[in-house]
Amino acid sequence: MEFTKETFEEFRKAFKISVGAMEKLYDVTIEPGSIKYTNSSFTLKVEVKKNNVGNGLSADEADFKLSCRHYGLQPDDFGKTVKVNTSKFGRIDATICGIAPRRRKYPIKVVTPSGGRYIMEAWNAANQLHPKAGA
Repeated sequence: MEFTKETFEEFRKAFKISVGAMEKLYDVTIEPGSIKYTNSSFTLKVEVKKNNVGNGLSADEADFKLSCRHYGLQPDDFGKTVKVNTSKFGRIDATICGIAPRRRKYPIKVVTPSGGRYIMEAWNAANQLHPKAGA
């Protein structure tokens, strides 16, 4: 196996398919993450999340509802559509799908209809969903 961007993308896809049975068995979502490598080896970060953390909420939704008010957002903003700026496609629609409180500058996670995942500044999402009166 050559260590290239293309082969790592293929590896992530194959990994995701191969852990499908474990996801069903344990009712979790397993996501392959960043890869660090040398000439002879690589390390793959793996994130495992519960699919249901109680009250019918996903882990991402529960985390969002817990932390969103710190960023000027409301609990019901999860799943709402906002515009996100991308370097490749310009300004596109995306749905709020999570929050990462430890990420100071870009804590809001969004996903596009095509499945692209992006992060954005909290003030940007808050201003789009809750514009100030008279602004």
